Amino acid sequence: MIVIHNFDFLVGKWNVLNRRLKDRMTDCDEWTEFTAEMETKPILNGLGIMDEMKSAHFGDDFIGLSIRI
Repeated sequence: MIVIHNFDFLVGKWNVLNRRLKDRMTDCDEWTEFTAEMETKPILNGLGIMDEMKSAHFGDDFIGLSIRI
C-alpha cells in the first residue's frame, strides 16, 4: 500500500481567520473577515485531505467543506 504525506502539515484542528469580498461580481474592494474552527483529516491513504469548517458568521448551522487531492 502506498501512503503519501503531501498534506500532513495541514492535518489537525485550527482556529482560522477568513476573508471574503463584501459584494461579488462588482467593482467592490471591501473585505469581510470572520473566524471559524477547522478540522483537517487525511483521506485516501494520505493522497488528499478534507477540511470541515464551522463558523457562526453565516448562522449557527453553517458548515463548510473542502477537499484537496
